[in-house]
Amino acid sequence: MNLSTYQQDILKSRYLLPYENTWEECVERVATHISKVEQNDNIILWKNNFIEIMKDMDFIPGGRILYGAGRKSGAMLNCFINDVEDNRYSIAKFMSDMYLISTSGGGLGANYSKIRPKGFPIQNIQNLAPGVISEIKKIDAIGEQIKCGGTRRVALLAGLEISHPDIPEFLNAKLDRNELNNHNISVLINNEFIKSVKKDKDWQFEFGNKKIGVPVKAKELWNKIINSAINSGEPGILFIDNIKENFSTGYFEEFVCTNPCGEILGSKLSSCCLGSINLSNMYDKDKNDVDWHKLSTTIRYAIRFLDNVVTMNNYPIPECKTSAEQSRRIGLGVMGLHYLLIKLGLKYGKQKSLEFVERFFATFRNEAFEASIDLSLEKGSFPMYDYEQFSSGNFVKNLPTRLLRKMKKNGIRNGMITTIPPTGTVSQLANVSSGIEPIFAPIYKRAYRKDDNIVEEVLVDSLFYEYYINNQSLTNFISAYDISPEEHIAVQASIQQFIDNSISKTVNLPESYTNYEEISDIIFEYSKHLKGITLYRQNSRGKEPLTEIKYKDKNELKGLISKASNIVAPESKCSTGQCEL
Repeated sequence: MNLSTYQQDILKSRYLLPYENTWEECVERVATHISKVEQNDNIILWKNNFIEIMKDMDFIPGGRILYGAGRKSGAMLNCFINDVEDNRYSIAKFMSDMYLISTSGGGLGANYSKIRPKGFPIQNIQNLAPGVISEIKKIDAIGEQIKCGGTRRVALLAGLEISHPDIPEFLNAKLDRNELNNHNISVLINNEFIKSVKKDKDWQFEFGNKKIGVPVKAKELWNKIINSAINSGEPGILFIDNIKENFSTGYFEEFVCTNPCGEILGSKLSSCCLGSINLSNMYDKDKNDVDWHKLSTTIRYAIRFLDNVVTMNNYPIPECKTSAEQSRRIGLGVMGLHYLLIKLGLKYGKQKSLEFVERFFATFRNEAFEASIDLSLEKGSFPMYDYEQFSSGNFVKNLPTRLLRKMKKNGIRNGMITTIPPTGTVSQLANVSSGIEPIFAPIYKRAYRKDDNIVEEVLVDSLFYEYYINNQSLTNFISAYDISPEEHIAVQASIQQFIDNSISKTVNLPESYTNYEEISDIIFEYSKHLKGITLYRQNSRGKEPLTEIKYKDKNELKGLISKASNIVAPESKCSTGQCEL
């Protein structure tokens, strides 16, 4: 491929081996390694098929796969999920697991809800337990040392259920910018809590089926969550009842938490095997439509690719390997949705775009599940597959009848299949918009430190520039902060119904946004259609390096573009900066 200097810099700094120089060499290495799972003549066949979908970046595996495939360690999975029991042996094992996972290059999301609250008795000794925050700080301190000794940040997530007595302290933990800098935090809320907020009822904290402390007002607790999210980007919110009701593998494993970015729903020591379809490349210019045949072929090859990664990966601890093999969980996602919408003449978040994404992702889901069903006929179902239990789950039972009948006959290879990851750096490598996020802005200013000085440069989104020089309409280019909160959430909800895992998506709020009641009402309105939500208000975590540049007319636009230092892939804002692995 003819990569820009910007793309080449990403490729060389992130993914290439020392002796590699091009994307084609990277693709050859990855395809060669992942095709080794196949038998006899199929090795060459599938190596070529994998090259076919990667060479033009129609499909890009997760960054850890690009980096790890063919290397000595063979660690290719972005992230893992864990929980911790309320005893010293479990806590010690958890610390060991975290260290091994993080030093292998994986992020870790964990649920701390089983840890006894601060001041709780230990062996009948009163006020002895250090509480949840103490345990999280220990893990964060380990992560700090791993980060300092490596080349990139450790990615950690701490989740806590809304009924836990340490929730007030948990919500305050990230307000101090010097605490838990290696963690995202998420609060797991249930339907009972939402009802209590709506009816302005009291909320009782509990632990071990015992009521702890005096009740608090549910609405005041909710307002604290929303206030913190708007003013610091955290906590994220997970709708645990929705998750459990749609957790396809829940009949044999317990949901415990998500990965650090929130797109994978996992059981204890499960993992993220990620890859994304480049939707911008799925556009058929001649028909002004999606190239549905190309999409189908790419999905089928990608499902097989990711399933092979589950087999080929070198796991950091044996329990991770066992968990992966039981469910063969994968996460096929997308990037470039906003670019595809623009090419189709649709504006992000508006009614026609919502109608399109529902049609598109229904097809995406069906193609992905059918590919896994067909793969099962050749390679067998995941070991814990049971048709009656699997097909009775809320998500799976809504598949088309033809797929359910085919699954009953052939089985299915993977317990969970689709997701929407953030795709931060790999989408910049592909030069498309990230995940299902809108572009940051058509034209923006980036500030960065060079030597001892702060340098600013004007950048232009690459697709915007292409439309500009070709005199095409710029009407459908819209920045992340010009999209209303409801439009952001509506896009996520429209897609979530077709995704069996979850979605990594940020609801971007402008700096002036302070309408806490409005955003609360919107979240509650969509809560039954979401598995999680993340809010981020502009500059709420300090001055951002990116600033949108507005223009009044064509002449001002022409002047800005003439001053631009680079035409680059779009950038999107992750609320914590820890999403890209």
